[in-house]
Amino acid sequence: MRLGLSTGDLAVLFIAVVIGCAVALPVLTWLAEVAAEPYWMPLRGPLQSIGSLNPVLSMVVGAGAGVFLGLATAQKALRDTVRLTVTREALTVEKSGATSHVSRADVAAVFLEGKQLVVVDRAAREVVRGPLESKPGRTGTVLREYGYPWRESDAGARP
Repeated sequence: MRLGLSTGDLAVLFIAVVIGCAVALPVLTWLAEVAAEPYWMPLRGPLQSIGSLNPVLSMVVGAGAGVFLGLATAQKALRDTVRLTVTREALTVEKSGATSHVSRADVAAVFLEGKQLVVVDRAAREVVRGPLESKPGRTGTVLREYGYPWRESDAGARP
């Protein structure tokens, strides 16, 4: 069972950034045109140039920029969050491009501290800590289902 950002979450993030950029650039073009009207406005020349862009062209350029920014945002979100694969034998943790495995026998406690997933081993060391994006309550349900010592908080989690 895999926990973390789902494909749907990444798609929504990507689409929201693309639509946001496609809408924002024409609005910024219009604002630049309005801001360039007063004769005393600093940087009037560049503002006039930006304001003279065709609204359709600025929407297309905005959407193109949105695709780039959407891909970059989704990639950063994937890199910065923990992706957890749960099996009956071990937890496989992917974070920042690195993968680590923690045997179920070595796990003393698993809990969330805010949005941070924390896995503590039998020697009371944190072997995993990182942000986990998952549906509320799903993390605990899945870990209990696979036999891991899930705690609702860190109280009593460290032996």
